[in-house]
Amino acid sequence: MDIIQHCLSSTPVPHLASAFFTLKFIWSDVEQAQVSKQQLRVLVQSIAQLLHTLDTEYKAGRLLHVRTSVHLADLCRFVSFNNAIGNNQ
Repeated sequence: MDIIQHCLSSTPVPHLASAFFTLKFIWSDVEQAQVSKQQLRVLVQSIAQLLHTLDTEYKAGRLLHVRTSVHLADLCRFVSFNNAIGNNQ
């Protein structure tokens, strides 16, 4: 059994209980960070696919900057706004 899992599942002696609780707390944050990292990778993959598609469509002449610039600017403002909120938390 993995040492981390062993410590997380064991009942420690009373004077080590707070240290084991702290380990569980830290481990919970590590697991959450891993989930967040995976979610961010999926988000970046989606953004890359969107940008690739837009670039291809612009180059093929199927999209015009005049018709899409407002929507792309709105998207950039939305991302910048959410980034600012995330950095302030």
